[in-house]
Amino acid sequence: MVLASHPEFSGWAVEVFHAFQEEEPGGDRMKTLTFGSPRDFAALQVADLVAYEVRQFALNRERGAMTMRWPMEQIRRKGSAYLAALERRLI
Repeated sequence: MVLASHPEFSGWAVEVFHAFQEEEPGGDRMKTLTFGSPRDFAALQVADLVAYEVRQFALNRERGAMTMRWPMEQIRRKGSAYLAALERRLI
């Protein structure tokens, strides 16, 4: 797993990672945790964008808004089966 490096949260992330490894079924499949910069790991930029848009989508649904932001529309239209499954769960 690669996470964005952040001085305030990196220590907490390590604790959560180890707790997940020890306590959750299948946690032993999470072998490594690495920190890096979104400049060096493009996947971190993508993950941040997707996480932000999914959160906005969920908040809008809670507020009763039926509209979807343009970036979320693009993710939904071009995204993977995982994103489609996530959307079904949120709707």
